[in-house]
Amino acid sequence: MNLHFAVPSTSCDFQYINVTLGGTYFCIKYHTDAKPFNEAMKACESEKAKLLVATTKNQITDLINIWPNLDSVAYIGLSDADEEGRWVSWSGELVHPTWGPEQPNDLNNNEDCGCVFQKNEIHDINCNELYSFICHKNHFVPNPI
Repeated sequence: MNLHFAVPSTSCDFQYINVTLGGTYFCIKYHTDAKPFNEAMKACESEKAKLLVATTKNQITDLINIWPNLDSVAYIGLSDADEEGRWVSWSGELVHPTWGPEQPNDLNNNEDCGCVFQKNEIHDINCNELYSFICHKNHFVPNPI
C-alpha cells in the first residue's frame, strides 16, 4: 500500500516568506502595488496563490509583527459580495472573522470585502478601492512514502 503524507516545507517559493500566523503555517507575500479586490485576487492567482484568509486576532497580530510597516489597509481573502452578512473565503467556505469594533458595518451599503485595517483589526471595505494585498500559498508539499 502506498501512503502519501504532507510534511512542512522548509522554504517557500521565491518572494514568499515562511510564517506562522496564529499557529497556522503559511507562505505569504505582501504586495504594495495597490489594486481593487478582484484584481488583487487575479494577481495572486497569476502566482499560483490566493488572497490570504486570516480570520482571527492572533493571525492579524502575528502578521503585523512580521510586517510592522504594513499599510493601514490591505485586502485579505474574505467577502460577502454574494450575500450580505454571509462572509466567505475565496474557496466559498463560510468564515466568522474576529472583527474590529463596530465591524462589519457595510458603510453606504458598499463594503463587501475584508481587509487588515489600522494595523491589527479586520474590517469590511469597498472592493473597488485600491489597496495593497497579501497572497498565500500552501505551506505543505506532498511527500510520497
